[in-house]
Amino acid sequence: MKVAENKIAQWFLIGLFLFSPFLLNAKMSSGNYQIFADGFMDVGGSDMNSANYMMVGGGGEVGMGLSDSANFSLRAGTPAIDREPAIGISLSSDSLDLGVLSSSSTSSVSNSLQVFSNSHGGYVLKVYGQTLTSGANTIDEIGAVAQASSSGTEQFGINLVANTIPLIGGAPVLREAVLDADYGTINQFAFTDADTVATAAKASTDSFTVSYIANIAGGTASGLYQTTVTFTLTSNF
Repeated sequence: MKVAENKIAQWFLIGLFLFSPFLLNAKMSSGNYQIFADGFMDVGGSDMNSANYMMVGGGGEVGMGLSDSANFSLRAGTPAIDREPAIGISLSSDSLDLGVLSSSSTSSVSNSLQVFSNSHGGYVLKVYGQTLTSGANTIDEIGAVAQASSSGTEQFGINLVANTIPLIGGAPVLREAVLDADYGTINQFAFTDADTVATAAKASTDSFTVSYIANIAGGTASGLYQTTVTFTLTSNF
């Protein structure tokens, strides 16, 4: 028996986790002081702090900044030196609502995701979770191989690009990151547990818009469907 579609709704939560296999730190220190970087120059300084301010400075340096090749990364100049390896991840909203689902149209919603890593080895961004579930009933996940959105067919998926069908998402702002093809192709969506969605081979700061879509079939059971989707960021220190 076909169940009225206006009784089908769902919600889900987004989780974030950071992983760092290990941290490296070389420093000169005593019980009260620490020098974490030296420079060969006429003048210079780093970690010049008071109770309310911090200053990183240098003088007489010919070149500063980050230089990369296929196998090496060089941070030149006092301002370019990182005190410690670091990674970060943030999400604009941790609770999203796809509203009332219909077999005649696609429901979609999005949020923004920002990540960074100062590791010369870059990072791996993965997604974890299960498909939308209501008790024993589920809405089929698209899987690891991307598909187009198709009304009237059970689907739950995501991608990280700007789409036209449906009209949702935004172009990512990438420095070094590369999107997995299944999550980085316009109007194509995928979702499966523990999938890699983006990687960076060098230090990088990147911004993504994550788009979520849901479709149901005419015979999909009514209920409150929900899931928890978790993004993890692992740096390659």
